[in-house]
Amino acid sequence: MRDEGRSKEQLRAEELLKLNELRLEALVKLNQMTDAPLSKIAHFAMEEAIRLTGSTIGYISFMNEDETVLTMHAWSKSALAECRIEDKPLIYPVQTT
Repeated sequence: MRDEGRSKEQLRAEELLKLNELRLEALVKLNQMTDAPLSKIAHFAMEEAIRLTGSTIGYISFMNEDETVLTMHAWSKSALAECRIEDKPLIYPVQTT
């Protein structure tokens, strides 16, 4: 077997190294999206975050300066399905969420 003779610490270090390489690749791609619209950048960042963390759902939102309004910029398909969001509002007053 490939893992024989290697400690758990060595295996974990290799897993972390691979994850860091994947993160770096995602950041390089993100850095190359300089002319892309915000919606495309947000969807890319969300999908990469879901993939890299092993999450099942995700979303990207931004808070306005006075922290009273949350604006959604990207929902994962699984978030839409699991949260049963049919007519997704894009702007949420923070006080009512």
